[in-house]
Amino acid sequence: MVLNSDTYLNTILNDVRGYFNPDSNWKKRCIVSYDRFQSFFEDTFSKWVVHNQTDFNYEYCNTYYVNKPCSKKNPAQPEIQVYISYVSDVYDFIVGIRRLQNNRFVPVCETDFIHKYGSHIQTISDYFEQQGFVRMKKEWYDIVIPNLQTQLNRQPTLANCLFQDRG
Repeated sequence: MVLNSDTYLNTILNDVRGYFNPDSNWKKRCIVSYDRFQSFFEDTFSKWVVHNQTDFNYEYCNTYYVNKPCSKKNPAQPEIQVYISYVSDVYDFIVGIRRLQNNRFVPVCETDFIHKYGSHIQTISDYFEQQGFVRMKKEWYDIVIPNLQTQLNRQPTLANCLFQDRG
């Protein structure tokens, strides 16, 4: 059965409402684990550096930073930041460059990054889609969830509820 984009969005919205409903048992269904996908990233990116940045303070996802090692000769390292929600089966990633001198992450155009590191991006997408996850669409990020509040937001967006609850 192939689900269209609207069906996925409706499923995700129902998952969010279930998770944040205080009368629901939804949270018991969620797989909340610090290192849930650690072995996938370490096995797949064995020549890269994998950082598990999962933080349960106002976050509803596992977060992994995957970096190509840098050196003095190449002080900027490509990085993929991957976010996997435990509220719904949704993931997303941001690609960029981390500068060695100030440890600053600078997002870059995904098309440019894919040109050079596309197989890595495709590997991540293939893995999560095989696990039943869908990639978060950019146009879904700012959808406000009515009649719902998070700890930091009175009118949270879908991204606040799936990934990071930022005020």
